[in-house]
Amino acid sequence: MPAPGNGPQFHASSTISGFGCSPEDITRLLGLVPTRALLKGEVATADGSIRSPANIWTIDAPDTTEDSAEAQLEALASLIEPHVASFTTLPLGTTVTVGIDALDGSRLSPSYVPSRCLDVFAAIGAGLQF
Repeated sequence: MPAPGNGPQFHASSTISGFGCSPEDITRLLGLVPTRALLKGEVATADGSIRSPANIWTIDAPDTTEDSAEAQLEALASLIEPHVASFTTLPLGTTVTVGIDALDGSRLSPSYVPSRCLDVFAAIGAGLQF
C-alpha cells in the first residue's frame, strides 16, 4: 500500500477470517487469488513484532485511474461480483468484511459506498468497516 502523497489515497479490500481450513482452500473455493494470506501464528508485520491471530485471506482492490473511495470500492466490487455464488460455499463460522481506508487518516462514512457495491457486498455477506 503506498504512503500518503505517493500514490492512491484510498485503499479498499475484502478480508475473510474465522476459518479453520488453509487459505489455499479459500482460494480454491472462491476462484480468486488473494493479495495476501496468513495462517494463525504467522508473522504479520515486516519487523516480525505481530503474529496473525487467525487464518486470514485478503484481496485488495486493483489500482484505479480515479483516486477516490468510490472508484476503489467499484473496483473491488467488480473483482468480487463474478464470484458471488462461491462465497456461499465458505466454511461455517467464516467472517467476510469489506473495508475502505483513507491513507491520510481521515474518516470515511458509508455515504461513500455506491449502491451497486452495497448490493455486491451484501450478496457475499460482508460487514463494512470504515
